[in-house]
Amino acid sequence: VLSKWNIQFLDSMLQNYHDRQVLQFLKFGFPINHKGVVPPPIQVKNHGGARKFPGALTNYLYKESVNHTLIGPLGYIPFEQAILSPLNTRDKKDSSEKRIIVDLSFSTADRQSVNSAIDLDDYFGNRMTLTYPSIDTFVDNIIQVGPGAMLYKRDLKKAYKLIPVDYKDVHLLGYSHNDHYYFDTTLPIGLSSSAYICQRTTNMLRYIATDMGLLVVNYLDDFAGVSPPEIAERDFEGLGRLLEAAGAEENLLKAICPTTAMPFVGILANTIDMTLNIPPDKLYEIYETLREWEGKITTTRTELESLIGKLAFIARCVRPGRIFISRLLEGLRSMPRKGKHPVTPGMRKDIIWWQRFAPNFQGVSQIPNNNLGEPDTFISCDATPTACGGWAEPNEYFREVFPSSIRKENWHISALEMVTLTVTVKLWVPKCHSQRLQVFSDNQATVIAVNTGKTRDSVMASCLRELTYILAKHNCELKVRYINTKANTLSDLLSRWKENRKKSRRIQTVNTAKKPSTN
Repeated sequence: VLSKWNIQFLDSMLQNYHDRQVLQFLKFGFPINHKGVVPPPIQVKNHGGARKFPGALTNYLYKESVNHTLIGPLGYIPFEQAILSPLNTRDKKDSSEKRIIVDLSFSTADRQSVNSAIDLDDYFGNRMTLTYPSIDTFVDNIIQVGPGAMLYKRDLKKAYKLIPVDYKDVHLLGYSHNDHYYFDTTLPIGLSSSAYICQRTTNMLRYIATDMGLLVVNYLDDFAGVSPPEIAERDFEGLGRLLEAAGAEENLLKAICPTTAMPFVGILANTIDMTLNIPPDKLYEIYETLREWEGKITTTRTELESLIGKLAFIARCVRPGRIFISRLLEGLRSMPRKGKHPVTPGMRKDIIWWQRFAPNFQGVSQIPNNNLGEPDTFISCDATPTACGGWAEPNEYFREVFPSSIRKENWHISALEMVTLTVTVKLWVPKCHSQRLQVFSDNQATVIAVNTGKTRDSVMASCLRELTYILAKHNCELKVRYINTKANTLSDLLSRWKENRKKSRRIQTVNTAKKPSTN
């Protein structure tokens, strides 16, 4: 296909890259993953937003034709089977220009939309999951470099238009204007698979940058870097040379030279005072949305999606807030797309937490110390299907059989481990005000849930909310570290106290609860 990418350069830099399939797609075009039946072409009328600004459409189509990102203008449709979709316009932020949108989700009674027939599960042997790097990844890089780190950013110019489409799919991407027909040969905005394809392509560039020693994260077409002050300018220029060598055209007007304060994914990071800041206009919008939900007893799926999106934006800064979106997400997963649906008690509790929290949040949060350093207090815990136990420095421990109310629930071991961890923290955290705690656990699911603040398990999520509350109340930081069962000897003995009297005698010989070996 016609492409600006330097395939030879990329091939030489990606010898050990796990996803070399991207090179083939850049050379021969990305399939859009359409699995539906394509009918004979049917004329469709452009939306009102496009008909109202015909000049904007004409200018856009002329520029894209000159840049060879589409086929057209054509006086006829050159395909026996094709799909034409209506055009629309959207306002651009901080610009008088209009953004031209192809409505690829438009369907009629006798024709399904392009997007409705795109497989979002499997992409030629790859599970089609779209995972954007979060603000956490960017923050982790800041923490790695330390206070005063220099931040910089580079941005691709019309990234979607840099990525070619497989010519076998071009007939699916048609539209019309002024009695002429056009077909995209590059990724259009609004295509269900475009974001996945774009992120996968820029992941390739991030891999090369990382191999060059740069600390860079990519969010679609944005590349954000973090460097020590003494080499920041070198890294900034190095990333620019990489993009140029790869054939990825850069939007130089959006480049941000090394600085100590820079926005990324809508959040302003400041490495002097080590803070994350949410813009005031975003905060106001979220506050207004929360007010609209006061007393709300029913919702549509669209309304709930909008609320979750806005709360998730705040939760980028407020990590404990992430657990208070979990029941909203759980409700969304089972909610049909059409009609009104009840707001469940669990969803209401999440909303109430945000309504109480939001007025006291000023939009600024401290960059957390993910690399906790040397904790002030070490704690360990363990559970069996019937009992639990744990210890804390210097020489305190507990052991207890689970009450019948828990045993009769037949919870899985990860849920029991999470309950035990919650009990353990609640026992000792009042003595550890404003301290950094490290808890050892031999259950991977518990470690991941606490450290990420995410779980789909209702029992574990309930424990997470309790942990969030108790830690905030005592101003404590918590990090959970995984160790294998053999290293977690003392807690293992405590949890199995009733199982074997020999273990009871053995534990009585332990004079000091030493930190487990994690090597």
